[in-house]
Amino acid sequence: MWMSYLGPQMHVNLASAPLLEQVMRQEGKYPVRNDMELWKEHRDQHDLTYGPFTTEGHHWYQLRQALNQRLLKPAEAALYTDAFNEVIDDFMTRLDQLRAESASGNQVSDMAQLFYYFALEAICYILFEKRIGCLQRYIPEDTVTFVRSIGLMFQNSLYATFLPKWTRPVLPFWKRYLDGWNAIFSFGKKLIDEKLKDMEAQLQAAGPDGIQVSGYLHFLL
Repeated sequence: MWMSYLGPQMHVNLASAPLLEQVMRQEGKYPVRNDMELWKEHRDQHDLTYGPFTTEGHHWYQLRQALNQRLLKPAEAALYTDAFNEVIDDFMTRLDQLRAESASGNQVSDMAQLFYYFALEAICYILFEKRIGCLQRYIPEDTVTFVRSIGLMFQNSLYATFLPKWTRPVLPFWKRYLDGWNAIFSFGKKLIDEKLKDMEAQLQAAGPDGIQVSGYLHFLL
């Protein structure tokens, strides 16, 4: 066990399985994780509610219970196999395309990026019930902006962690960090609004009794 410092934060590190087991067993009903202070600052500035990564206690428990119902139970998770298989098929197709286009005819220059796109496509398809085009030959511009914004947020969060707060209005990292988050939320809101419109159209066409829950976002809404 040793202590380390990351910017203003002090961390206690454990490299012993028995010690880690002792800590985990002492956790109560509501576990305490990283306070995600940087994420909270963005939410506070824009009057956004906290999610499961930024809240704690009973509120965290309520959110987790709601999210668990259609995502973490094995029987429920099995419902998404068709969606995953669809993304996997497109991933393999894109892999073959990149290999064929390479100079040697059998090489992919950046597998890490391709796996990243695959993960984003699969996650968004499950959460938002819509393909966002990460595995297309020509990725849609709004998806490109979304992917770039995720990287922008994480890159500049490093500066926000290590540099003192008085540097935020002086150096560009804080604005870039907030802009990254804003673009991420804007992209998610657009997909949620589209789903709401689809649900309203179904409601008008079939009535309340004719609506069936189609997926994860539909269930949450």
